[in-house]
Amino acid sequence: MNKSIPVTFLMGISLGIIGSLWIPLNQSQADLEDTRQAVIDLQTEKTQLETLALQRQERINELVVQNTELQSQRAESEAEAQRILDLHDDAATLQAQIDSLREEIRRLEEQRRPLRLSMQSTSIRGFLCTGSMEPKLTCLDTVTWMTDFTPEDIVAGAIVSYESEGCLGLEYNNEYWVAHRVISINESGYETRYLVKGDANTSPDACTINIDEIKGYVIDVQKNTRLQNATLREEVNASREAFVTARDAYVSRGYHVESRYNKAVAAHEHYSCWYNNALNSRYPGHIPNQC
Repeated sequence: MNKSIPVTFLMGISLGIIGSLWIPLNQSQADLEDTRQAVIDLQTEKTQLETLALQRQERINELVVQNTELQSQRAESEAEAQRILDLHDDAATLQAQIDSLREEIRRLEEQRRPLRLSMQSTSIRGFLCTGSMEPKLTCLDTVTWMTDFTPEDIVAGAIVSYESEGCLGLEYNNEYWVAHRVISINESGYETRYLVKGDANTSPDACTINIDEIKGYVIDVQKNTRLQNATLREEVNASREAFVTARDAYVSRGYHVESRYNKAVAAHEHYSCWYNNALNSRYPGHIPNQC
């Protein structure tokens, strides 16, 4: 039997179904809003964390730079500290050397004191203006000679005065002694022989000497105490230099240029005149002849 369903019944059922579905739909919409808000919050938090991470990295970079600078400063400080330690070590070494030198000076002064005080053992003299010991000793200087000595005192390098017939051909006087340096000592024969030379001379003296021919050796020098000899010294040295220049110019051309020969002869004569003045000078400032 076909019975028709009332329309009102069907409508009631539809409304019931729709009503039952409306509650879950509203709940899903709320959950979606919560989820959306959570996503927004997470994105905000992520942005904040990224900002913090960037700030942290920048701070780390600053610390790295500061650490590098500190390490450089530490290395410089360590190098400076080592330099100071080295300076202290050098200062200690130098001080030890100074103390050693002072002791050596004191010892030498003690040895020389009795020589200075013993007037009978020393002699004070000036020099001839021949220029043979230039520039170490000049006729402007005065020296103290030790006249009471033993052979052991005469060593290579000592400046001695000697008197040997035919060796220098100079006449000794109370004002001047000739001073030349001992350059070698020969002990191979039956007596010790000394070879001497003026510092400014090109060759040694013409003969060797023995201990008995030595008058004394230099123990002290007083510089520039005889300035009266300045003119004689300058003339001797200048004429000697002019002669050497003229001689060398003549020799360099093979001994065949007459003009150079004549110039060398004239220069030699002029130098010889002043050299003889040096030999014959008898007191500071004395010039026997004008050349």
